[in-house]
Amino acid sequence: MGRGETAVACVAILAFSQVRRELLGFGGRNVAVTYDSLVIVRNPKGAIDHVTIAATKSDLRQAAEFTSLKRQMAEAHAKR
Repeated sequence: MGRGETAVACVAILAFSQVRRELLGFGGRNVAVTYDSLVIVRNPKGAIDHVTIAATKSDLRQAAEFTSLKRQMAEAHAKR
């Protein structure tokens, strides 16, 4: 991976019933997925129409939760 390249994307995993709660700021969890697992569909003008992921529900349920470096560092500092 070269400098400045993106290796993963962080996606929110929500059950349909969680969408309302997520809009209010709670519910769901974030997982990191490889950029190669994303299928980006563009409209005729070339803009992104939608994105799907090459993973099953089971894959996403079993995926480790994504934690940003900033959060990891804050948690490590709090443990000192």
